[in-house]
Amino acid sequence: MVVFVCTQCNVTLKKSGAQNHLKSSRRCSMVSCVDCHKDFDKFSIASHCVCISEKEKYDKLNYLKSSKGDKNSKQAEWVSKVENAIQNCQSKRLKFFLQTSKVISMYRRKRRSSRIL
Repeated sequence: MVVFVCTQCNVTLKKSGAQNHLKSSRRCSMVSCVDCHKDFDKFSIASHCVCISEKEKYDKLNYLKSSKGDKNSKQAEWVSKVENAIQNCQSKRLKFFLQTSKVISMYRRKRRSSRIL
């Protein structure tokens, strides 16, 4: 979770609260990230989504980056495995199933903005 501190009034704020604070307060123009110590104005704060972890910040000597990677690399790895299976597949039914699941997985990455009930 990203936490900010206002440089003028020293109020501790979460990201959504920091955006509202910068929009509503006239004298406050900058907030500082608690973890990475960078300053942001009301336009650049939206780009600050991910920050360093506590292990990376406080335990630099023993910190090893996670071998898990991010979700996009996992998705790309899975798609490449499915494509390889499609090329090596002999059965037409299995090939059709793999092609369909590959297409569906690409669509599932996008979130639906609204749902109709």
